[in-house]
Amino acid sequence: MADGDDGTDGGAFIQLLTTLPTATTNAATSTTSSNATLNGFVNDNGHATTVKFIYGTSPTLAGATKKTATTGGSIGAGSGNTAVALNVTGLTGSTTYYF
Repeated sequence: MADGDDGTDGGAFIQLLTTLPTATTNAATSTTSSNATLNGFVNDNGHATTVKFIYGTSPTLAGATKKTATTGGSIGAGSGNTAVALNVTGLTGSTTYYF
C-alpha cells in the first residue's frame, strides 16, 4: 500500500500489485467450419482475476472481439494455475483467426 499524494497522512491509498496475473494460450480445440474452443491457463498470482479472450482475423487483433471466458472466467485470489476456455460460435469458414 502507498499513501496518496494528497498533502495529508492517510486518506487516499493505492494498492501496488507486485506480481500481476499471467496468461498462457494453448491451441484451439473442437474446431469446425464455424465454431472453436479457445484454451489457456491463467495464474492469478494471488489476485482475484476476470479472464477475457480477445480474438479476430487481424494478426494485430485490431478490431478484435473481447469476451469473458466461459470456463474459468472469474478466478478467486490464490487459485494458482486455472484452465480457461471460451466457446466461440459464428466464425467464418476458411478464415484464419488469432487469439
